[in-house]
Amino acid sequence: MNSSKLTLCLVFCLALGACNKSGFRGKSSTDGGSGDVNGAVDAAASGPNAVTDTITISKNVDLVIALDSSGSMDEERAAVSVNLNKLILALQKGSLDPRIHLIAGREEDDDEAPVTGPVFSFPPDVDAGKVALIVQEIGSHDALGHVSQTLSGAYAARYQNVKGMVMNPPLAFRPEAKLEVLVISDDNGINGQGAANTMGGNTAKDFDPMNKWKATVSGVIGTPTSMQAAGLCQIAAVGQEYITLAAQTGGSILDICSPDWSMIIDRFTKDVLKRSQSILLSREPLNPDKLLVTLGGKVLSQDAWVYDAATRLVTLSAKVAVTAGLELKVNYEAKP
Repeated sequence: MNSSKLTLCLVFCLALGACNKSGFRGKSSTDGGSGDVNGAVDAAASGPNAVTDTITISKNVDLVIALDSSGSMDEERAAVSVNLNKLILALQKGSLDPRIHLIAGREEDDDEAPVTGPVFSFPPDVDAGKVALIVQEIGSHDALGHVSQTLSGAYAARYQNVKGMVMNPPLAFRPEAKLEVLVISDDNGINGQGAANTMGGNTAKDFDPMNKWKATVSGVIGTPTSMQAAGLCQIAAVGQEYITLAAQTGGSILDICSPDWSMIIDRFTKDVLKRSQSILLSREPLNPDKLLVTLGGKVLSQDAWVYDAATRLVTLSAKVAVTAGLELKVNYEAKP
């Protein structure tokens, strides 16, 4: 092409406003679909209520399980023990890399001889290097307080391996891992009621108030509909504090009285996987249709993610190729 034709082409291109560095306006490309980068960036929120939430995608999940060992759990204890092992194995056989910190003890009766034997028996085919038992009795109302103690490192000396031997150093929490908490109880969190419940931090408003650990809290608990199962499974109280925390953190609530634990296991393992590819928005967006979602610096089209207004979670769709280490960002204008 001679110089006069090249000049004419450039003038024509600029007049149409259709040139980028390659001479044409194009779209970014990702494995999960993309939008018009220029248009999306132009639409990004930048005012006084603009928010950008960011996480780094990781296949690592650190799960803290708090198992109620109080007397009211007697009806559920056998089913919980068997199915908790199934849940642990299901998580370990999935596509994630979970480390499981199980807080469990045994309610002691002063009028009876101490119960001997292991506090909890892990399944024989468990990956022993990725599970640990924190030997600590959890009462009817103090599960969240013991979770806080575990996360802070206060229970480091109580860690045991699958053989019941002291684990030193204890199973570590990974800074890049998604932190999940699962409470299994037929009761509710209460602060400071009764001589046996002097620990604080057992209610939703007191647990992790500064959002230090950014944990997602779930519960296999008594739900409002569990009361209808009286006779098959008698709960002590609805776990309202855990229901509240699950709503605040995007967690899962599952019925401890469910006759089919396979549904609980399947639902929770799928939810954990989904949350590993999700980001919890710190504020409520003014207009969810104007969220700007980027993965690894590339803008994703709206069919590559889903926003759930009830939980404030933005979740990548199954068609998006997710690689550990990529940065997932959501830019939006928050409600005042």
